[in-house]
Amino acid sequence: MLNKQEQDIFLEILCSALWEREPNLSLFRGEWTWHNIVAAFDEHALLGVVANTILGLPADHLPDAQLQQFMMMKVANMMQTHLQHNSAIATVFAEFEAAGCSPVLLKGQGLATLYPKGCVRANGDVDVYVGTACYEVAKQIICTHADEDVAKHAIENEIERHFKITTTDGIKFEVHRNAGEAANLLYNNVYLRTAAKCLLPENTATATLKLPEGEVVVRVPDMRCNVWHNLNHLVGHFGGEGIGLRQFCDWLLLVRQFTQQATDEDYQQLRQALKQIGMLHAWQVLGGILVHQLQFPAKDFPFYSEKLAQKSQGLVLQEVMSGGNFRFQSRERSSIPVPHGLRRIIRVAHNLHRTSKPLAVISDFYPYVYICHSWMTGIRCHCERIVKKIRNNAPVN
Repeated sequence: MLNKQEQDIFLEILCSALWEREPNLSLFRGEWTWHNIVAAFDEHALLGVVANTILGLPADHLPDAQLQQFMMMKVANMMQTHLQHNSAIATVFAEFEAAGCSPVLLKGQGLATLYPKGCVRANGDVDVYVGTACYEVAKQIICTHADEDVAKHAIENEIERHFKITTTDGIKFEVHRNAGEAANLLYNNVYLRTAAKCLLPENTATATLKLPEGEVVVRVPDMRCNVWHNLNHLVGHFGGEGIGLRQFCDWLLLVRQFTQQATDEDYQQLRQALKQIGMLHAWQVLGGILVHQLQFPAKDFPFYSEKLAQKSQGLVLQEVMSGGNFRFQSRERSSIPVPHGLRRIIRVAHNLHRTSKPLAVISDFYPYVYICHSWMTGIRCHCERIVKKIRNNAPVN
């Protein structure tokens, strides 16, 4: 955990990288160590984003040679992995389109193009939306890119209706029938209808991905939809396994793109969409982290409320800073085998205990909605598994 001085330096370096400016060297004083700061960037999956900023500091402010070498090695690996992901996306998208599908690249890899140097944004799963009509065809196509045994045991998420598989190249794809679920269950049907409309081919935008040789153009959500779709994804993960600052950096760049290109009508439609999916309050509270920690100008942030933004500066900020990227660095792992059903109960209970107070800041009723959402989707999935096994004449566990 960073001390106050280390956190200030950490955020100054990050903002310098995001806004492409020189860091304020007067902050580099007091009790701090490069080891803690570099480790924090690594935990938040932001080391690639800030590496050039750190390595460009004056000689008397640089980390030691060992840490510099560590950063350069991590960045080189990220750049190679980024190109591998883009190549796999180009191949799979071409096959989907040949089968009559209109795939849309969601979230991570499509957002990388918004960064000053997108090839050093840490890679995750490749999320591809294909819609209901092409879902089964897309599943068959993506399975041809995986080993037979892997394809046979690939995971289909029965809650969010997506198919997850790892290709022979080690790249994880998620093929989505739906765009996901609303972070606030009360608005789920409205969210699904709104998102499906936004992801129709005629309503999407394009992004250019760099390949080892050349480029490829793919469909991505239009920035007017992407800006609230990404917020919904952020809040959903906040109430589950947790999030780190990388997710806020993605959202910041989307909001910045929106403010640079949007018309007055776009602002009105954004406010309406946020109200329809129950996310306006969360937008204004979490916007405090973009303004106060990531230096987004308050006058430019849509629908900014200083009163609500201040609510993010306590428990919410503490939760974001403490866990790293999706809390991977802070998850407790047990060597004791636990049945799947019990493991889900334990995970839900742990997440509720950890996030109920900060979630109450984001939305007064959200923790209770999350309880219902977690348990009801769990019951629904269990029933669907039983029905599927009965239809396949398989034993029911």
